[in-house]
Amino acid sequence: MKKLLKWIAWIILGLVLLLIIAGIVISKVVNPNHYKPQIIAAVNKATGRSLSLPGNLSWNFFPNLGIHMGQASLSNPSNYAQPVFARVQSADISIAVLPLLSGQLQANTLELDGLQLNLERKTLQDNNWTFPASGKSSTETATKTSSSNGGNTEMAFVPVISNLVINNANISFADDTSGAHYKLNNVNFVGKHIRLNSPFWVKFTFIAEGNQPQMTAN
Repeated sequence: MKKLLKWIAWIILGLVLLLIIAGIVISKVVNPNHYKPQIIAAVNKATGRSLSLPGNLSWNFFPNLGIHMGQASLSNPSNYAQPVFARVQSADISIAVLPLLSGQLQANTLELDGLQLNLERKTLQDNNWTFPASGKSSTETATKTSSSNGGNTEMAFVPVISNLVINNANISFADDTSGAHYKLNNVNFVGKHIRLNSPFWVKFTFIAEGNQPQMTAN
């Protein structure tokens, strides 16, 4: 039994070293900034909005595999007062490595710093947080890609975020139908094991103010 455990430990150590070496090679060979046009085009196709990525993109390999993103912003529709729907100073997106081995793409951590979110409702049916359908059912979670030999491989997206962290955010909401305006300032949010239609742990602090009714709150 001890010999078996020793071999398992050496195999795990070898896999870790291979991942480190692969990460170093990828960081030297593949520059994620080269893919900005494809990312911008994909977001535009999915949302109908313009994505701006003036910040730098770089790889993260520790403690998780992912991307660090500098400043980024997503536009509002042209008929809205604010030109920007959302803006972040920086973001870190990481994926869980072990599920990749079984063909599953699962977000591990999404951390946003300096988020500015401008929500506005013009009518009961017209708001800026609803995006046009991208042509695929929301229940579709598998993305097929063609392999070099002409076959298909499937990567199933798992709608779970292990950790969602939002630091130093400001969120505004304007309801043109009632004239109500609300703001959440100094928002700090931590959510764990977030899954659609399921309860999850959350810590949420903010300073609120609004005009209907007139209020301020911590």
